[in-house]
Amino acid sequence: MAPKDGWSRLRDREDQEEQEREELLQSEILKRRLQGGGMRRDASGDLMSEAALFESSGATEKLVELLDRVEPLLEQVNVLYAQFFAGVERSPPQERHKMLEQIMSSLTAMAKPTQILQFRFNTTRARYRTYCEQWSKKMKNLEAGKLARPLIRGR
Repeated sequence: MAPKDGWSRLRDREDQEEQEREELLQSEILKRRLQGGGMRRDASGDLMSEAALFESSGATEKLVELLDRVEPLLEQVNVLYAQFFAGVERSPPQERHKMLEQIMSSLTAMAKPTQILQFRFNTTRARYRTYCEQWSKKMKNLEAGKLARPLIRGR
């Protein structure tokens, strides 16, 4: 068996983390059901049982799915920008950046029914904004000539 490259190891690790998150979510749902489920306010402020909050799964599952997609994509785009600024890649990852931007805008528009999901979204959004500021500053410096990209020979 051939040794795995970096992206294969990353995908394997992401798959394992996704399974662990899903198991954790399922155990949390089971624990809430066993506790009898108290009453809480949902995102709109209406009272709902906790079990109903976890089982309003259509939107919640979509939210979790998008968060699961955007977190590794954010890291991937950051690595691609780092490769671009290091001179390995010839152009910035504009296509992936636009895809990331679209997912983040759809996540922003979605309701976050639990505090766990709200916290996870806020953390991801903060990382996204930080990276965007970092990328735009480096791009401005590169265009202004203040930052020089090393030239990789042999291409």
